[in-house]
Amino acid sequence: MVDAVGVTEHEKFIPKPQGGIIPPTNPTLEQLLEQITHGYLSDDYLQLLASRLSRINAKSKEKQRNDFTNIAGITMYDLAVSIFGALETDTLPPFNNVNEPNTERKASVALLANNPEARKQLLILNAGFVKILIPSEDEVIYTGFSKEEAASTTQAFEEYVKAHRDEIEALRIIYNNQNKPITYSMLSDLKEKLLAVDRRFNMLRLWNSYSIVNVEKVSQLRTETEREALTNLIQLVRYAFQIIPELKSLSSFAAKRFELWCGQNQRPLTEQQKEVVKQIVEYIVANGTYTNNELRDENITLFAQMVRSFGSPEVVDEVLGSLSWVILRVA
Repeated sequence: MVDAVGVTEHEKFIPKPQGGIIPPTNPTLEQLLEQITHGYLSDDYLQLLASRLSRINAKSKEKQRNDFTNIAGITMYDLAVSIFGALETDTLPPFNNVNEPNTERKASVALLANNPEARKQLLILNAGFVKILIPSEDEVIYTGFSKEEAASTTQAFEEYVKAHRDEIEALRIIYNNQNKPITYSMLSDLKEKLLAVDRRFNMLRLWNSYSIVNVEKVSQLRTETEREALTNLIQLVRYAFQIIPELKSLSSFAAKRFELWCGQNQRPLTEQQKEVVKQIVEYIVANGTYTNNELRDENITLFAQMVRSFGSPEVVDEVLGSLSWVILRVA
């Protein structure tokens, strides 16, 4: 049975974030709004709210958008952008539980959380697009704005990286598909340059835009680890240069490539070596090539474990280099 706003009976139960009850991981819009109103403001829930707002905005007609704006005092687009922006610039203090003040997080959604009419209007609009919510069809974590906006963003990004492919080190290495390390410092430099040119050129928005323009060729970033990985820039640039036919995060390949790397070693790895190397893989997927000096400076304990496992700093350096190449390579 489906009610007036397109919500089935089994979706009526909305766990509250108090009393140890865990909120649903893939909530309907009604559940999402209810949880946020009760103060459950995790990064995933805020990002999901911004995604739903942008999706509804893209599908709404001008009059529908105006009706919402009149009620909420802000456009769906601007509200979504402000939430995305707060998440992407890491300006929000960490969310631990609903019993803490969470002042900044509450402020980011106040126009909805404190406005039942605005929430009702959003549900009414959504009901026109989603009659019966089927879990397998409502799992997109990061959808986007209009196709025109997405196309404009991706076109501008592609024009920029092509124009500067010989000037920015990370772009040069990626474009020429060179067997050279792409380090954290290179990717950080590229990220800063992109954002300085155009605020649309942040990783999440670019990924989101490509998912709208080429929905069948882009895999969604479903976990916080995937969304925060700096190596998403490598994949975005490769896709912009048409080096790869599909846009997927490197984390989706990590396990398979780790096993491939293990198989390429001349002698089998011990279980201890595998466990230590798995930690290195997580860093590479998130930040780019890991060097001996970085490992020693950032995690002396892990560095010592690597030396004990593989025999010497020189061997560790070789391991890091070969592992980085396998994890970050094109195919």
